[in-house]
Amino acid sequence: MVPGIGTITLNGEPVEDALILFAPINSEQNQRSASAKSMARGKFSAMTLKHGDGIYPGEYRVTVKKTQTLGDTTVDITVLEDRGRRGIVDDRTTVYLLPIKYNDPEMTDLMVTIPAKGSKSLELKLVGEVDLTPIPYNRDVRR
Repeated sequence: MVPGIGTITLNGEPVEDALILFAPINSEQNQRSASAKSMARGKFSAMTLKHGDGIYPGEYRVTVKKTQTLGDTTVDITVLEDRGRRGIVDDRTTVYLLPIKYNDPEMTDLMVTIPAKGSKSLELKLVGEVDLTPIPYNRDVRR
């Protein structure tokens, strides 16, 4: 494995606390998925199996997720008539803090190539508007 170090920005501003996933485009090569979490000033370092191990060379489709969960899960003490047990009420919602297309492997246009010697200067440049509309916690945002 080789270094996969870089920065991530949204409209030119650093993105902190985002989960970055690298999915191999060509599954025939000796590659595995890798991940990273962005830190201060948008800096990240990809890992495959353990912190600091790097990423395999090759081409990757990149998804990025940064969300905030609002609300709470509560227990409804009213006994459900049909099952005779307590009900769980999930009032949580999710707010996506980046453009939603980067969260979806089918929609993202973010691709990177990791050279054989690795890279210490990857730049993930996200662009677009952010929709801060809360959606139900478990809803698939692609629908």
